[in-house]
Parts: sequence; C-alpha cells; structure tokens
Amino acid sequence: MSSRPKLAVIGCGYWGKNIVRTVNDLGYLKTVIDANQKLQKDFNDDLGLENMGIENALSDDEIKGVMIATSANTHFDVAMKCLASEKDVFIEKPICLDLDQASKIGEKSKQNNSILMVGHLLHYHDHFIEMKKILNSERLGKIKRIKSSRKSFGIIRDYEDVVWSFSPHDISMVLSLSKNKSYQKLSIMRQDFFNSNTDKANIFFELDGINVEIEVDWGSAKKEQKIEVYCEKGILVFEDSNINPDQKLYSLDANFTKENLSKKNLLQPNYIEVNSENNPLKNECEAFVDAINTRRQPVTCFEEAYLVLEILLKLQKI
Repeated sequence: MSSRPKLAVIGCGYWGKNIVRTVNDLGYLKTVIDANQKLQKDFNDDLGLENMGIENALSDDEIKGVMIATSANTHFDVAMKCLASEKDVFIEKPICLDLDQASKIGEKSKQNNSILMVGHLLHYHDHFIEMKKILNSERLGKIKRIKSSRKSFGIIRDYEDVVWSFSPHDISMVLSLSKNKSYQKLSIMRQDFFNSNTDKANIFFELDGINVEIEVDWGSAKKEQKIEVYCEKGILVFEDSNINPDQKLYSLDANFTKENLSKKNLLQPNYIEVNSENNPLKNECEAFVDAINTRRQPVTCFEEAYLVLEILLKLQKI
C-alpha cells in the first residue's frame, strides 16, 4: 500500500482554493499558506489544519510536497524556496514567466532528485487520456490536422491576456499528441475588445507535418472547450464543454478527404464510453502524490512545461 504523504498548498485564491479543497478531501493536506494572513488563517481554521506559515511548513519533515498556486510572477521565487528545502513541487501553469528561470527550477529539481510537476490539468482528464490511447493505437492512421478551441465569457483580467490564461492547456494537449515536438511556422492573430490585452486569438503552427490551429476567446457568449483531431481514417473529438459526460468523446467515421467531409450523412458522432469516476483535478492531485511515492516524474514534467512556456514567449514577441 502506498504511503500517504502530507502536502502544503501555497496560494488559496481563485484556483488555489479548489486545490486546497481537493487535497483536503483526499486526506493529504496539512496546511494552507497564503500571503494574505487572514485568508490563510481562515482556511486552516475552517478545515481544522495547522496554521504554521511557510518557514515552518518547509522545515516540517512530515510535509513531503508543496503545491504552488500563487500568481505566475511569483512561481520562480516560491518554487526555488521549496526546492531549497528539498520538497517535491507542483506548480500551477505556467511554470513561470521566463525561460532562464524555468531552467533554474528544472536544474534545482534534478540536483535534489525532486519531483517537479506542472498543472496542465487536462492531461488528467479521463476522456483526454482515452483519446490519447485511441490515437496512440494508430487505428485511425496518422494525424493530419488538430483544431482546438477554448471559449467562454469568463473573468477578463487586466494583468494577463487570454493567450497566457487559456492557451497553455491547448498547447500542452496538442504537443502531447505528437511524438515529434519540433514545431514550425508559429503565428498568431490577436483581437482586443475590452482593454489593451488580447481578448481573442488564433494560434497556428505545424507539428511534425500536422497543421495545428488553436482558438482562445474569453469574450464569447458561448462556452466551448473542444479539441478535434483529424486522422487518415477518421476524426476524433473531445468536447469537454458538453455537459453530458457520455458525449464528451466521440469519433466521426470519415476519412480526412474533401469528398468524405462534404458528405454530411457520414458525420454522425459515435460516442465512446469512458470510465470516468473522478474529476481532472482529483486525478491531478493523485498523480502528484503517486509521483512522490514512486519517484517517477509525471506526464506534465519540467520538459513539457518548458516547451509550452517557450511557445508562449515566442507568441508574445510576434
């Protein structure tokens, strides 16, 4: 039976509070840490946890791992502090905002033989896991095109644009679908509606001969989270925004040709049954604990996170 290491969560704001609740429900949480001392105390008191603060948490031998959910501009300093205390570390996406800093995080984790995991959440979605299994089996043939969209009328941030907020998920998923991670012809089209930030963007690149298009939009009246993979022998679709869990993953039995795609009667969805008992965040937190126990680096490791950050920074300069 695997051990049950204790964890600390740093940051209990917009997304961090979801990590806090999930890790606590799983029985791994020992303390919550936040720059807002009142918020920190309220969480710890509410959950019956020790209100120990970061210094005491990092010196506590019972705490094996730290989950960082602070703002992205703090990720480097917080992660390095945790790694210096020889803790295993989970960092919410993006790993940080600078490639040199990301390299230092990676180097430090390797020096310590620490687990380093980055929160690219959808890798731990049961339907996406099944999608990858089907594609890896190659029964649909080679991938020819990938189209991903992430749209909603969400929180419009003044300090961050939609590319940094939404697209790490999609870039990460797309990269995981190709064995060759060498991307080319990176380009972007941006639109802004509410301030000087980007509120909608279309990202394009080629990945090992695969044409990739990613659309992100936080000013859309319709919520859509969908990735379509066009293969030689059919189309596979993961539509996470579909409220019916039995209809989130489906195939379309049409070869990727002009003639077949014009025959609408062929494009009827064949829904794929997926055994999905847990939500992705629960799976992700369990994956971090599993990595701590087994000492195997997770799917969303440093190298994967570094490549996503590299693409984001190149897009920023276009």
